[in-house]
Amino acid sequence: MASKQFDLKCDVCKRIFNAKTNQDWNYYYNFQFKEMICCSTRCQSIYLAGNEATKDFDETLRLVS
Repeated sequence: MASKQFDLKCDVCKRIFNAKTNQDWNYYYNFQFKEMICCSTRCQSIYLAGNEATKDFDETLRLVS
């Protein structure tokens, strides 16, 4: 029986994946210091592109309403 101990949920695509078998995942922290998990390089690119769009010119993150 497979253990769910290493199952994570991607914050971008909402897919549940096994962190032990998936070597392509990563995590980042958003402006609220919440950990954002990305399951693939595609989701990492989407998250980082969206994160870059929320930066001011002085490289600090701002809230987007």
